[in-house]
Amino acid sequence: TGAYQNKEPLLKIAQQRAASWQKNEQSMDALAKLPRLTEQGRQQFDRLSEDYRAWREAYVAMDAFLRSLIDTLDPAGFDDVMAAYRREAARVFEISVRMGESTAEMVAGNQARAATQANATVELADHGTQQVIWSSALAILIAILLSVLTFISLIPPLRTLVEKFAAIGSGDYDQDIDTTRRDEVGLALKGLAAMQAK
Repeated sequence: TGAYQNKEPLLKIAQQRAASWQKNEQSMDALAKLPRLTEQGRQQFDRLSEDYRAWREAYVAMDAFLRSLIDTLDPAGFDDVMAAYRREAARVFEISVRMGESTAEMVAGNQARAATQANATVELADHGTQQVIWSSALAILIAILLSVLTFISLIPPLRTLVEKFAAIGSGDYDQDIDTTRRDEVGLALKGLAAMQAK
């Protein structure tokens, strides 16, 4: 009977419900726009959507009872409407629990899928890192091999060039100089042959 006389708390509840109604609609609209990547995710969202439709129906009924509570002038009628309002509130609570469970299942599924994708990405990155390491090691090995081959291909001709210079420098001008090389050592040998001919 005290609630029958003081309608201010009921008016405040009606205002809060109107504001929360918009937030709930926006949240559900945003959730509906998210892609469902698996059949399980689609089924979970379908269950959530069904629960949400039932929740909206109960919520609308609660709003109607709330308006009746605010408008009623009869104390006995107020108590009857309040009892119906409480029954509908219990129904909304039950549906809200199911919606929370459905949402928790969707979140758990998304977390599991995200963890699987993250693990696959880490494995791919590890594989890529291993490939970079092996490629780098191979490049270093090839560089060392090329350096050794270059060293081996240059040292004997340079030694010959030095020997020819030393022989000509000591007065032995009858040196047989090979001028068929087509590199820097060949150019030096050709220059030495030209000097020897003079």
